[in-house]
Amino acid sequence: MGALRGVANNVSNALGAAFASVVAVGLLGAFLASGYSRSGLPHALETRAVSGGVDFVTNNELRSVLGATSATPQQVEKAVAVNENARLRALRASFLIVGAISLLAIFPATRLPGYVPGELSAEDIVNEEGPGEREAGSPT
Repeated sequence: MGALRGVANNVSNALGAAFASVVAVGLLGAFLASGYSRSGLPHALETRAVSGGVDFVTNNELRSVLGATSATPQQVEKAVAVNENARLRALRASFLIVGAISLLAIFPATRLPGYVPGELSAEDIVNEEGPGEREAGSPT
């Protein structure tokens, strides 16, 4: 039973990390597209900033990529501000969504089986002892 719990734990951790990544990437793409469409920047600059492979970059990297285009310094700074705002909004929304799902996981978790006498307790695991292998003189 313990091995099955370990496998379930590892699989759920991997799926949770993958889900959180998908949510973050999807939200970032949506927020970038929305922000650039409302920004009033030239369409060519929007296209370069959103689909030109510069989604996940620092502000300085975005400045250098967009600085190599025909954009004015004001347009570059506006694009950096849109990108920065989209990253922040995507991060906050991702944490909110993943946190809400984590809270919902409390309900099925209450139905998990509890400790069964004879199994390793948390104290046994920490002390690397088997069940009932406590040293003589140690409290039980």
